Amino acid sequence: MKKHTCVSVIIPIYNKRDYLLRSIESVLAQTHTDFELILVDDGSTDGSLDTVWHLDDPRIRRIQQQNAGVSEARNTGVKLARSPLVAFLDADDTWEPEFLESMMALRTQYPDAGLYASGYAIKVPGEEAKPARITGMPLLRRQFSSRGYFHMSAGGELPITASSVVIPRHILLAVGGFPADENMGEDQHVWWQICAQHEFAYDRRVLATYHRDATNRACPAILPSKELPFSEHLREALPTLGLSAWQRLHAHRYIGGHLLHLARENMRAGRSLVATSLLRDWRTRLLPVKWMFRQLQIQKRNRMLTQFPA
Repeated sequence: MKKHTCVSVIIPIYNKRDYLLRSIESVLAQTHTDFELILVDDGSTDGSLDTVWHLDDPRIRRIQQQNAGVSEARNTGVKLARSPLVAFLDADDTWEPEFLESMMALRTQYPDAGLYASGYAIKVPGEEAKPARITGMPLLRRQFSSRGYFHMSAGGELPITASSVVIPRHILLAVGGFPADENMGEDQHVWWQICAQHEFAYDRRVLATYHRDATNRACPAILPSKELPFSEHLREALPTLGLSAWQRLHAHRYIGGHLLHLARENMRAGRSLVATSLLRDWRTRLLPVKWMFRQLQIQKRNRMLTQFPA
């Protein structure tokens, strides 16, 4: 293997024995073959790495560390990366064979972009994979660059996930990597920091799949009842980011979308009071259709509880 490969692919691993090989095979099947694959086992207790020791490929590097969380696992991979570009793939997600080739094409076309990403699908067990509903993309353009991250993030699904992104290593290091003190939304903290300072380049084709398996689902016991740190930090930083009025508006809408999502999940968990409190935030009303729909859902649920008390 060359001393410096074109891209370092980092897979953080924690108890993904049943899915890891699937993810690795999707990397090894890439049409762009100039990469190293760094597997960072973050203290797994299920023998995840045992399932892939048989893979005899010189591009694979295996790292084991004590459990410190997904951010530290990704940061370990970044520190050890030999390439100027780093790509991330969660240990239960997959890429289409053209993913890295597409990202390299974006890199050539938009060399000054702060990150590169593609469209992705969401796969729920027992259902067909469905493309994420991403709004705000330019019409009739497969590839494009944009400063409209907050605009694209506010209306539908997030345009960037931890399994559909490639980042210049020096830019990721400049924002401090992934925040180790945040255990939810830590990746969004990185995306908005980069996209507030740089344009991002995008291929709208579905080239990655987020597998929403049982182990990915949020547990009501740890369901947040208030705004997550990535959103709080954005709110605090907004006056200093030098964004245009249009960008600031959509940054507030992006935060509002985050709060509306938390309201929905809390309502589904039977926490109507928490959901109602979240909907009082003025930023949720910047998405009036979603805000009204959530209000109606809560009212309907409360009526049902009144008529049929537990």
